[in-house]
Amino acid sequence: MRVGLFDSGVGGLTVLRELLRRAPYNCYIYLADTNRAPYGTKPLETLKRYTLEIISFLLNKNVDIIVSACNTIDSVINSFADRLPVPYYSIIDAAVNGVKGEKIAILATEATVKSGVYKEKLRDASIVLQKPAQLLVAMIEKGGFRSGIAEDLVKHYLKDVKKFKPDVLILGCTHFLYFKDVVERYLKEVKVIDPAEKLASIVEKDLKDSEEKSCVEFFVTGDAHEFEEKLVKMIDVNVSYTIKGISFEEFERMVKEFEGNFGGIGTFRGR
Repeated sequence: MRVGLFDSGVGGLTVLRELLRRAPYNCYIYLADTNRAPYGTKPLETLKRYTLEIISFLLNKNVDIIVSACNTIDSVINSFADRLPVPYYSIIDAAVNGVKGEKIAILATEATVKSGVYKEKLRDASIVLQKPAQLLVAMIEKGGFRSGIAEDLVKHYLKDVKKFKPDVLILGCTHFLYFKDVVERYLKEVKVIDPAEKLASIVEKDLKDSEEKSCVEFFVTGDAHEFEEKLVKMIDVNVSYTIKGISFEEFERMVKEFEGNFGGIGTFRGR
């Protein structure tokens, strides 16, 4: 099967890594929109436009399913996912599935926190604390996640979470999963949810058995060479892969070609 994934950069590689481990015999098409990263600081109308472009691009690549590897864009898609022409797998839905606890904390981007989507889906919890941690995204994209500074920054963002004493902490941005070990050491008594693992386990069950060779096609809106340098440091891609740059002109062409398929979603294209 052809599986489409998307993210603003390397955060979504955590989802790809899990899918390759669990269901390697598929072709994965990964869109890394590095030229417009980060998504988490962008206004809603901009994110709506990006969302349409991302979906249009992946459909143009003839994907059979689309898997969210970005919480921020997923918070936008969540409201119309059932209107997409292919099955869509939400990382936010996977993250909250089966989560129980009186006090639940979410570490996420500014945009995801503002959307309120996690709070809405966790409305049965007594208290939900949402904590934006935008600088952690930049730290990951700069490749500094193994530094002492990065660990100090994680602990800084987690101070309020620690005081809150949650039963569960959801890492609500795929970039943050690179810090999971630091988070678990700092919050020893808290159950830390890895949405990438939960999402991959759901997708794995629905992927059809395939005799195709494993492959990954990366499409990058920014510097493709820089992305590959990060890729080999972040995860072990032990399958055949290609990396190709894509221009915004190509994005625009695909949007025009596909937006008629979405009906009302086409109105999201406002500038």
